[in-house]
Amino acid sequence: CSKDVSVTEIFKQMVHLGSGYDYKIADNDNQNILGSMSKNRVGNWYALDIDFNIDKKHSRRIKRLLDLLVGIIAIPLSPLLCVYKNGRKLVFNMPGVLVGRQTWVGYARGKKASSLSLPDIRPGVFPVIGPVHTSADAFNLDYAQNYSVWKDFEVILSHVFKSGI
Repeated sequence: CSKDVSVTEIFKQMVHLGSGYDYKIADNDNQNILGSMSKNRVGNWYALDIDFNIDKKHSRRIKRLLDLLVGIIAIPLSPLLCVYKNGRKLVFNMPGVLVGRQTWVGYARGKKASSLSLPDIRPGVFPVIGPVHTSADAFNLDYAQNYSVWKDFEVILSHVFKSGI
């Protein structure tokens, strides 16, 4: 399309059609798509050959190690953790995480959390969190691409200690 129509003309048509549509722009080789739902929000960059950090052996090992460490450290802290609403959730799910049926942090669930082909991970006790007004797909994709053990640690602490008593 961009070979036949200039970028200026594409933008003119987008302005003419208005904000009732979601616009996505593909590059010439159709390997990448750029789009945003609003001028006030950062757009998403979709690539066909996405590299997922969470799918790397090293990341999977470190994620499992964090699951084990948090579980082992939480055992003696269980009475204190039970004071917090999600602390009780952590204690209750500890056996499933320690034996490897679950992980502490998993993909977010929601109305728009199913359209991506993300690497499989165990069901999470706590969903990954993202910015307000961001779809579950967007922060699941970000989590899978930019996975770090520190992000998991941040999510666990956020869920357990910021959830109230």
